[in-house]
Amino acid sequence: MKKQAVILLVVLAAALVSCGSMTNATSSQTTTGKAAAVAEKTSNVLTKIDNLLDMYDQYVGKYIAAYKAFRSDDPLTKLSAATEAAQLLKDANNIGTQLEGLKNQMSNSQVSRWTNLASQLATAVKDFQAESGK
Repeated sequence: MKKQAVILLVVLAAALVSCGSMTNATSSQTTTGKAAAVAEKTSNVLTKIDNLLDMYDQYVGKYIAAYKAFRSDDPLTKLSAATEAAQLLKDANNIGTQLEGLKNQMSNSQVSRWTNLASQLATAVKDFQAESGK
């Protein structure tokens, strides 16, 4: 009887230790799951920012192309370019506003890229305004 009690105690102790290990494993998995979710969310935000920067880059490029077309001697080309440039500037500014809201979540390279594109756009707008004022 004493031997059975000892075996029962050993089995009970092993079960309790095993449950504690299961709790730690579950806790560890939960923590790992939360970290993975945060990493995925961060990755999604960075991807969203990259996509917005790509769109912003396209608008800036198209705006600069419209500015170059505006410098044409053809009045219809000038009118078309001015109309297109106005819409492109509006679209670029909308993207810029979205980027402004995400700037605290940007990587250093994203901030640098955004700053460079914004500078290009500002220069093009200034040049366009100077050219259209002639």
